[in-house]
Amino acid sequence: MAAASSKSSSGSTFVRNANRQCAAAAARVMALPPAKKKNVVSELRKVASIVSSLVANLRKVKAPPAKAAAYRTFLATTQKQVAEARAVASALQAHQTKKALAILKTAAQDGARSDRQASALGLSACAKI
Repeated sequence: MAAASSKSSSGSTFVRNANRQCAAAAARVMALPPAKKKNVVSELRKVASIVSSLVANLRKVKAPPAKAAAYRTFLATTQKQVAEARAVASALQAHQTKKALAILKTAAQDGARSDRQASALGLSACAKI
């Protein structure tokens, strides 16, 4: 089995390696305690950190040439979600609820876009994060 950092020899290797990375990140997110009002900012930052690490790991997974452009777009959308999560956390910490809600609206749209992009690439585990 190819390592995540090696070049994929086929589309199935790419899908398997990327899905493995996403499943591991999803497990880390699910292992976090439920966010409560008093710790939502810290939990949001933890999720952002996990997803940021995921993006770094996914950058090591090489997509087949036919999927490379779509994969780069998916990674960029997912990285944007990390920035949005951090921005929401900062807004909440500063008691800027309206700003946090506005960012969340955009983040939800980007999340749906990321899910569609992952699904189109065959990355079912990545579409669940």
